[in-house]
Amino acid sequence: MVATSTLLRRPRPYIIPAGGSSSVGVLGYVNAAFELADQIDAGAVPQPQRIYLSLGSMGTTAGLAIGLALAGIPAEIQAVRVVETRFGSMEKLSTLVDNTLRRLRGMNVSIPDIDAMKHITIRQEFFGRQYGEFTQSGVEAVDAAREAADVRLDGTYSGKALSALLSDAQRGELADKNILFWNTHNSRDVDALAQGVDYRSLPRAFHRYFEKDVQPLDPGA
Repeated sequence: MVATSTLLRRPRPYIIPAGGSSSVGVLGYVNAAFELADQIDAGAVPQPQRIYLSLGSMGTTAGLAIGLALAGIPAEIQAVRVVETRFGSMEKLSTLVDNTLRRLRGMNVSIPDIDAMKHITIRQEFFGRQYGEFTQSGVEAVDAAREAADVRLDGTYSGKALSALLSDAQRGELADKNILFWNTHNSRDVDALAQGVDYRSLPRAFHRYFEKDVQPLDPGA
């Protein structure tokens, strides 16, 4: 009875979903949209007509869409899907946006009614065969970013997003438009954190990423 009583007095744990894309995690990118608005107002960057980014657990897209709408920036968001549709879809994105707006209004009742989904397009054609598997266009985009601007991208997420931008540019869709590529790739070197860690201590679902042969399109192969 004592053990049961002690357990019941503990606070309920907060479950963090994959990618941290909860209504709490999304708030970070709502704030990021306002940082962009400040940069535009300061003349540091022009106001973009279109923004390209990768769509994984959808937190970045949801947060930017809400923040841009609240900041009055009517930019198109080209969200390039890099996960299976059961993880990233307009329906799931809409739910995440609604939950985040509900949380925001719970903190500030003056948050206006907005249509944060209005300017979002989910791009399907750059996903490839499966999550984590590089595509030829994605690898070429990674190489192009490194050679042209010494910017590091990855083949799973940001490379596929940039390949969509480059494809649209080659078709002439972006002429005379201000385009912003939102690089979600971590710029910090975290290799030291993984040293000495046995991958078998991770959940079994991740083991195959360490045990399979390196994919043919991996630049490091």
